[in-house]
Amino acid sequence: MKQPLYVLTVILLLAACSKKTTVTESDKKPDAPLTNTRWKLVKLPDIEIPKMADVFIRFYQGKSAGSSGCNRFTGSFSLEGKKLKPGPQAGTRMMCAPEIMKVESAFLKALDDTDGYLISGDHMQLRKGDIILAEFEALYL
Repeated sequence: MKQPLYVLTVILLLAACSKKTTVTESDKKPDAPLTNTRWKLVKLPDIEIPKMADVFIRFYQGKSAGSSGCNRFTGSFSLEGKKLKPGPQAGTRMMCAPEIMKVESAFLKALDDTDGYLISGDHMQLRKGDIILAEFEALYL
């Protein structure tokens, strides 16, 4: 009789100590706001981003600004629901290491091609239709 009670006790202790494996809505981080957040570039398709490349963008009051890796830029954007269309961007024209210039060129092209975005928690994707052009992490100001 003692053995079944022992087994039941062990099962109950293991169940009580086990980690929660399902994510509920209350566990999910709230989505970061598109505007007034510094969005740091973490991924471009088929391009490795060097650690020294500080590429980011901020959207605020119909304007955008940031660093494309080597150069600073500023411009405008329009927003309608999940439709995001950056306007013309003006920037400095310095030269940097070739690997940084490659990232900068790809980032600016992605920005120019963007027609929408998706935010999930602290992550944002710039998109053209269903195609992911660039991925970012939120850095709060």
